[in-house]
Amino acid sequence: MPAPRAEVRAKLELSLTASGRDKESEPTVSAIEDMDRLAEFLDKSVDVADAKANALRLNRVAIDLDDLLRVTIDLYEPVEDDGPGFEPEVRSQIFERRVKGRNSTGHGLGLAFVEAVVRAHGGTVEASNRYEGGVRLTISLPLAVDSSSAFSPIMAHASG
Repeated sequence: MPAPRAEVRAKLELSLTASGRDKESEPTVSAIEDMDRLAEFLDKSVDVADAKANALRLNRVAIDLDDLLRVTIDLYEPVEDDGPGFEPEVRSQIFERRVKGRNSTGHGLGLAFVEAVVRAHGGTVEASNRYEGGVRLTISLPLAVDSSSAFSPIMAHASG
């Protein structure tokens, strides 16, 4: 049985196809876009809730951490955060769901999800405002998992 949101989206798309693309179809296009945003929000909310409840299904495999970090740094370093940083009133709660700065356009789920996934991998994450502006996230992850006990105390660090 299809999910209700998928049924609603399909009906909207059908009505759009039947009526053709004209000025009167703009409310339908807008409704489809709203449904997509709602679906994304709901999916992220479920992911955050699962991660916070230690219910993420992880398939842990060995990875080349050096390669992963290089690719990540190459991707994000040129768009390095230079915004205003966190306001003092939210700084201590930034990893909580639905906590966001007053100028944020998001839903307040991103950093909650980051923290939950990092924790699910036995790591920690810290955030601080940068002197130059923007925010720096520092993530520490274990290099290896000892299957007979807790995580290895040897940690990998990356920040940017």
